[in-house]
Amino acid sequence: MRLFSKISFLLFALSICIPGILKSQCDTINLGNDTVLCHGQILQLDAGSGFYSYLWNNGTTGQFLTVEEPGEYWCIVEDLDSTNIINNGDFSSGNTGFYTDYIWGIGGPWGILSEEGTYVIDENAANTHIHFSPCVDNTSGDGLYMIVNGDTTQNENVWCQSTVVEPNTTYLFSGWFTSVHPSNPAILSYFINEAVIETVYLTGTTCYWQNFVKEWNSASNSTAEVCIINQNTELGGNDFGIDDIHLLKMCVSSDTIIVEFDPSPPVDLGNDTTLCEGQELQLNAGSGYSQYLWSTGSVDSSIVVTGSELIWLEVVSETGCVWYDTIFIDFVAGVEIDLGNDTTICQGESLLLDAGSVWESILWFNGSTGQTITISDPGNYWVMVTDNNGCSGMDTILVELSPAVVVSLGGDTTLCIGDDYILNPGENFTSYLWQDGSTGAYYTIVNSGVYWVEVTDIYGCNGADTVSIDFVPSPEVNLGNDTTICSGTTLTLNPGTQYSSYLWQDNSTLPQYTVNTTGFYSVTVTNVYNCPASDEIFIEITSPDIDLGPDTLLCIGDTLLLDPGQGYVSYLWQDNTTQSQYTVLNGGVYNVTVTDTYNCTTIDTVSIEGHSKPEADLGEDQPLCEGESILLETIQGPYEYSWNGIPGDHTLEVSTGGTYTVEVSNQCGMITDQIDVTEFPVPSVNLGQDQVIFEGDVLELDAGEGFDNYVWQDGSGEQYFIITESNYNTDDPYYYVEVTDGPCKSSDTTRIILFRVKIPNVFTPNGDNKNDKFVPMEDGWNGVNSHHIEIFNRWGEKVWESDDFESGWDGKRNGNYVSDGTYFWVLDVYYGETSITQRVKGTVNILREE
Repeated sequence: MRLFSKISFLLFALSICIPGILKSQCDTINLGNDTVLCHGQILQLDAGSGFYSYLWNNGTTGQFLTVEEPGEYWCIVEDLDSTNIINNGDFSSGNTGFYTDYIWGIGGPWGILSEEGTYVIDENAANTHIHFSPCVDNTSGDGLYMIVNGDTTQNENVWCQSTVVEPNTTYLFSGWFTSVHPSNPAILSYFINEAVIETVYLTGTTCYWQNFVKEWNSASNSTAEVCIINQNTELGGNDFGIDDIHLLKMCVSSDTIIVEFDPSPPVDLGNDTTLCEGQELQLNAGSGYSQYLWSTGSVDSSIVVTGSELIWLEVVSETGCVWYDTIFIDFVAGVEIDLGNDTTICQGESLLLDAGSVWESILWFNGSTGQTITISDPGNYWVMVTDNNGCSGMDTILVELSPAVVVSLGGDTTLCIGDDYILNPGENFTSYLWQDGSTGAYYTIVNSGVYWVEVTDIYGCNGADTVSIDFVPSPEVNLGNDTTICSGTTLTLNPGTQYSSYLWQDNSTLPQYTVNTTGFYSVTVTNVYNCPASDEIFIEITSPDIDLGPDTLLCIGDTLLLDPGQGYVSYLWQDNTTQSQYTVLNGGVYNVTVTDTYNCTTIDTVSIEGHSKPEADLGEDQPLCEGESILLETIQGPYEYSWNGIPGDHTLEVSTGGTYTVEVSNQCGMITDQIDVTEFPVPSVNLGQDQVIFEGDVLELDAGEGFDNYVWQDGSGEQYFIITESNYNTDDPYYYVEVTDGPCKSSDTTRIILFRVKIPNVFTPNGDNKNDKFVPMEDGWNGVNSHHIEIFNRWGEKVWESDDFESGWDGKRNGNYVSDGTYFWVLDVYYGETSITQRVKGTVNILREE
């Protein structure tokens, strides 16, 4: 819904440069949450202050609306976001944030904006052109704005900028414009996304800022390319200023609220009532209220009443409506009945239950109504009694039947002499009685005989059992004492052949066992009564434990002592010597055989590899020219190399001066050597950029002073080399010098071009086909690759320019001959094979009437 008129928008746009009037962003309306009122209440809805218009569902247009009836209420407001999405729209940041087809002012006698199609960013138009009015910016008077000398070409972009917009959103475009010269006021069109949205015509009144405003809807676009184009192409005047360009988002916001009235259900606690003592009454106010307050202080939705009292309740509905109710509760004395504690009876017993004789009525679990009842089965049993007040009481008793007492000493058994055997009738009995009068929970058997026990459980119930025990003889076995045998021999263990079974430690079952490794060995045998016996023996397999060490290396000149260990009976080395140690002087294979006290022998061998010790020699210190490199080299061999701590090989290429240390190492050690490399600067020689020499000129090339030696391309050896037209080499225009400073050399080459461009200083454009055009002389135009010439009158106005000087200038400007007189020309020439740039300036006289 569009609430603003076009005039309203223009009024808003005119205020966008006034600080403090508009919000920094669009606000949204909020009427609050849907609500519920109590009957008789009213509600004032507030749409919020600061919006430009309001429209309620009933057609009113104020900020507030008073609600007295339930229903749906809505309001629509409209606002303008003053956040300018144009970057640097006031040009306060200078020449940035936009692009243009115009060029920055290039200079001239009338100021920096002497050319059409130029612009500057300045504080005062009078600073930019002597004929411009002293116009200042639109807002502060001392800020920057864009000052433009309009072009004679139509549809050129004066100012453009691309910015991000929200699709399907209405925006307000605004700009301020003024003429800075009264002639031919500018005609400005502003485009968005290449579509014109407004064309404005400036007045000829200078320094009078005009504001132009236009709505624009982004449709499906997410970007807006905004451009200002001058449609006036007149040469005189057509000068203007631009300031404070804005693109502002327009916002419409709405909100709806539903207002309902609380049905206010009354709270009802029921009628006053009387209860028996011991009873309780739950009072429930029901759900749907936000607050509860009982006379007891409880804030729950329900309470339990256990005594006589007057109860009141206050409730508050979800919308704040309040309701009340009361109830009176009266209690009379209650009934107490007790059948006794839960109990357990033994198998075959019974239990008498007695309800008492003072009751008006009795009702048992099975429907009987007598005072007592006898039970003999387990179960839950209850009785209900009623007194003469009509109050009832009830009790329940749990009767359980003790399980039959189960006790077992196991079956009759036979034991081997020496076995331990314990009789265990079971746990959790309260008492035990054995055949010998003992009362322990267990009984240990050591002799043959008949044994019995009697037990009592926690319910007082009894049980008993009897068992017969008999003992038979056990065998004896002996594997002998622990012993030692030599490696490579065996030992047979023989416990005897009189047993009925054998079981060795590895589960083998033969009567004998052969041993060939160190360890513990055991056997279990059984006799004819199946009684077992066991024995264990430790057997050590021994041989001398010697170690000459791992294979190793021996540095030439060193010695190595081989020691197999002390304490052996004899030693025999590879060379038949018999000492306990052996000194190695050279590489080779060495072995020793030793014999211990058990006459056991062993042999060990070691391989010794001989190595030479490392060597290093870097030679004398060396010089190094800056930017070059030298190769450092030491003795090559089966070594590892490290240069200044960095691994490498026997050579190192270096390009900087300094001290260089090489470490040479192998298994026999490490040795170092050091060399100093002194870095000398390379002489800096610079003959300069390629140059142009004119006819008659003398050009001096300077290689620089202070060098030890100079050599030019012709073999000369001075600091300077003189070039003139007479010694200029047309076939080889390159000049070279090599200089020497200490141990270092350097060179440079430059190219010298002989410039022969010749320009006449007079021509007569009178139509007689003699000297009618201003053109370069043919004999002075060879070697020109490209060029550009500009010709100015004495007031600094450009009258002609061209990239085709060879075709010449006919002395006309805009189709008309210029006046006779002196004109100034500037010629940029790109000359020679490498297109050396040369700017030449001069004058030409026009003598049309001769």
